[in-house]
Amino acid sequence: MIARHWKGIALREKADSYIKHLHEDTFEILKSIDGFIDVHVLRKEVESGIEFIVISTWKSMEVIKAFAGDESEKAVVPDKAKAMLLSFDEHVDHYEIVLEA
Repeated sequence: MIARHWKGIALREKADSYIKHLHEDTFEILKSIDGFIDVHVLRKEVESGIEFIVISTWKSMEVIKAFAGDESEKAVVPDKAKAMLLSFDEHVDHYEIVLEA
């Protein structure tokens, strides 16, 4: 299994809208991909806004490529989401999950 990590900072006044976008748009797309397992969204207040870390879990890198394309290290950030964010990672990190408890 592979964990895909991405981070962005939302405008304070757009943080709830960003969560709604993830829930209603992004997660619906993810759930339709065979091999997507789950996703966790972490949130904390930072000086410039609200920071989000999104950690999604996938069966393999091949499945991630079905979502992200051949440039699987490049972040997938729709224009709708970009409008709510102050900054975001242009690239993601992938980690092999080697232990679960």
